[in-house]
Amino acid sequence: MKRMQNVKCRMQNELCVEVIGKEAEVRFGKRTKRVRLDKIPLLWAISKVALKRRAIQSISVNMREATFSGVRQVIATVNALAWGLGIKVNDKRQMSAKYSGEPNITL
Repeated sequence: MKRMQNVKCRMQNELCVEVIGKEAEVRFGKRTKRVRLDKIPLLWAISKVALKRRAIQSISVNMREATFSGVRQVIATVNALAWGLGIKVNDKRQMSAKYSGEPNITL
């Protein structure tokens, strides 16, 4: 797995998601879970670290060199979770996608 920056969460009840390529690291409190986004959904990792969703007060997302599908999965998951809990993502109501390139579609 690629080396994660190990970004510290700013608040105690902040869910931190860091994505590099096809890999993601999810942190909440003292719990950490690493997954490959092409094998396991991000929501599974979130459910393993944040056992009580209501305890999440904000979400922090850091994406570097993420794949097109990985960006779509992360954006959809954190925006839905933030909307459902009434919290913010990166200090905004919703997170918008920033793609590093066009998708690689082969037939």
